[in-house]
Amino acid sequence: MGRQTYFYDNITGKSCKDLLTENYIPFRQWLQTKVCFGESGLAGFLHTDTGESEPYHAIIDELLPFFIDCFSDTGGRESYFFKTIPISVYSYHYEAGSGIILGTRDTAFIDLWDILLRGRSVVTGHWTFSIDRCVGYMTADEQKTLKEKIRIYFGNSDAIEIKYQSATVDYTGIACMDTVLDSIGDNHELLFTIDGF
Repeated sequence: MGRQTYFYDNITGKSCKDLLTENYIPFRQWLQTKVCFGESGLAGFLHTDTGESEPYHAIIDELLPFFIDCFSDTGGRESYFFKTIPISVYSYHYEAGSGIILGTRDTAFIDLWDILLRGRSVVTGHWTFSIDRCVGYMTADEQKTLKEKIRIYFGNSDAIEIKYQSATVDYTGIACMDTVLDSIGDNHELLFTIDGF
């Protein structure tokens, strides 16, 4: 079936890492009720953690996909931090776009696209990896730069679809990312999860 990438608009004005730290206790309580978490490698952590302190930095990136689930608009809460952007394609479309973007030889463009492919740790700022899911983010400035680069090289999503509809190369990920960037609020952090690693 393949990996899927999901996008979220952080509507709070705070970083996802700060939100996790501030809301760790209710999040931890919610997490203990989830069967899917009991099957993850982090289940042992819950049994030893008292829930009275901040989460260990070493596991923040592992907890974030669950945190996004808990506090997104699809998490069943009346108030939430993350608005789901209803645009999602299989991750292989973004991987296919990577070769096209490498062809631009634009280092800033390539680096930003790499974040989309590999995720990024909120603790270290470097790429992150998880067996099940990985998470990443882009700041408002990074989103602005990425959108400018897409528009400079390819045009907007409509232009990409028209211009490249008969191309043998897959431009779907690039067009989708342009649409995602149009959907996010001004000066909001963009979060994404990649499921199915």
